[in-house]
Amino acid sequence: MFPAGVKIYSDNEPIEVSEVHEKCIGVSGAGWSEISKSEIESVESEEAEKKTLFTLTTLGGYKISLTPEHTLFARIDHGMKFFSVFLQERSSVGFRLGICYDLIGNLTSPSVCKGEITGKEDIEIIDRYWIIENAGNINEANFIQKLAVYRYGIPDIPFVARVTDMVSIGQEYTKMIFDNIDSPSKASELLKDSYMFENSPHVTMRLSSNEPPISNSIQLTIFGGEEKSKTGTYSNLIQISGAKESNIKSEGSAVYKHPGRHGSWQLSIARDDLEEAELFVKTLSHLDNLEVVKKIQLTKKNPYYIMPASHVKRGMMVPILTLKGELEEDIVENVDVGEYDGMLYKPSASKFRNIIANGWFVGA
Repeated sequence: MFPAGVKIYSDNEPIEVSEVHEKCIGVSGAGWSEISKSEIESVESEEAEKKTLFTLTTLGGYKISLTPEHTLFARIDHGMKFFSVFLQERSSVGFRLGICYDLIGNLTSPSVCKGEITGKEDIEIIDRYWIIENAGNINEANFIQKLAVYRYGIPDIPFVARVTDMVSIGQEYTKMIFDNIDSPSKASELLKDSYMFENSPHVTMRLSSNEPPISNSIQLTIFGGEEKSKTGTYSNLIQISGAKESNIKSEGSAVYKHPGRHGSWQLSIARDDLEEAELFVKTLSHLDNLEVVKKIQLTKKNPYYIMPASHVKRGMMVPILTLKGELEEDIVENVDVGEYDGMLYKPSASKFRNIIANGWFVGA
């Protein structure tokens, strides 16, 4: 929700959020760098006392204040190198804290977790990562990590002991540490104190020894289709990576199969109706135990991930609509957390699932 003072973009001039009402005409992203008029269907409001607000500012000076759970759209920029302090969960072990320079680059490296499942049958490792903070230098990152280690008692050692580590106590004792520490409850406390949400990790990875590879994720990209629907927005793209060809059933021209690596396929389906697409994704994810990844195609560049405002960190890329009406990418420069007393508002525009406030694309 927004505090008073936030400006909602309209087809004429920005409107103070406290003055926005049902049937107001706002402005929303319609996909692929297109902007469209949108009708505000409703406006929630509540009076808050000591409510936590996140205030995010870009390098270009665009600032937005909103509650931690409010939806934003952001992408981790590979060109911006930060020391990321991260919380990692391994499904079979527990939680740990770590530091990594260029986290996403390291996680997408072909050598990631190499050897951890080698020679083992029917082994599946699920890792989830939450970026607690992006630090500009190693000293700042070490401070943030050590403070969290001492405050919450979360281990900061790798799950798998390696002889290359400067300090290694061996795998047996490493396992004993995680067996004797309630890291899940401590991690839950850290996320809560950081106003973050356990069901919204920045990255989920599933590594398996299964051959041939099987599907492990389903991606829904709002406005990700190449063709416009009858409603004036782009269609919504559903993709399943790693699907076995024998499991792919054609539904005519609505389903597209693309050969992938290691004998796998990528299945692509376009749906005009967003609610229908979401229902399809929900049903399929439950049937095949697939991880759901939600994105939105607001520009002609890579799509943005849909995440709570409290999960947007320094260095992430966000789409911005400038006062000149130009759609640009900007970089989050600063994130402040404070308290707010007063009225909060949340306009809704379900057709587009977004509106533009203070130049930011935000969930609606």
